[in-house]
Amino acid sequence: METRLIESSEHDRAYIAQALADAAYQRAYQGGNTPQAMRTGTAAVTAHSAVRQAREDVRVRCETLAGVPCEWLLPPAVRADIVPADQPLIVYLHGGGFVRGSLNLGRANAAQIAASAGLPVLAVGYRQAPEHPYPAAPDDVLAVYQALRSAARAPTSMTLVGESAGGTLALGMLPRLQGLGEPAPAAIAAVSPMADLALSGASWIFNAPQDVADLPTGRRMVELYLGSRSPADARISPVLHDYAGACPLWIAIGSHETMLSDAERLARRAAETGAQVHFRVYAGVPHGFTRFNVPIADQALNDAAAWCRDQLG
Repeated sequence: METRLIESSEHDRAYIAQALADAAYQRAYQGGNTPQAMRTGTAAVTAHSAVRQAREDVRVRCETLAGVPCEWLLPPAVRADIVPADQPLIVYLHGGGFVRGSLNLGRANAAQIAASAGLPVLAVGYRQAPEHPYPAAPDDVLAVYQALRSAARAPTSMTLVGESAGGTLALGMLPRLQGLGEPAPAAIAAVSPMADLALSGASWIFNAPQDVADLPTGRRMVELYLGSRSPADARISPVLHDYAGACPLWIAIGSHETMLSDAERLARRAAETGAQVHFRVYAGVPHGFTRFNVPIADQALNDAAAWCRDQLG
């Protein structure tokens, strides 16, 4: 396993800390535990002045694939609006704890990845719980992946990038594809994934004072997503999967995240079972740091984009 610590600047840390301390931001992020309250909060977070907005030089085109609403993010390097079947691409899965996510939440980061990689990005608007509990979200991701393959796109021409819950879904594709006897994509990048939906890692406790993702909220989201299902399933909690023969993995996490322990355990397990793993820890930043207008956020997204571009040749 290749591990790197990426330092953040004092400016990065101060900027994020100021945003998190803002009363309006706190209300938006932690203002309720009902699905509607969470979604209203997410909309407010996305519009906050400290949060990245989508780049104007990246075109957005809507398309429905396998009944799932999607968006193509097309950077200046991609001139055609219709992406040909032989064009390498990145499939992007937004976060939101399986409950409060949307294409709108992930659009700015997906656009940054597209511009940085110089490749088209397909963002997947998978269904949200509790209206559509597990396995609706992974079913949607799988359906879009299979639709791309049915359109003559080779698995080796695609990488998956997921953030938070999206990282969980991206990694969860491996046991699902393995069970179906279908080939995996060229590579998978997971930024701040919820690696263990039992939320058992020690960092849920020791990083709690310096992160916005707290254990009660995490448990509430998992409850809405899974209902009575157990998280002790490799298709649900990627930390349980056997990664023998898996495609290359790039896993990134902030050192102040409550999900740090689970992400590190996943990276080590994947490496021990034979996967090629690149593990990145971004110092001094909390969960969701990639959404902020700071250089460390740009670097993490650009690092993911560059790694995906390299994996696609």
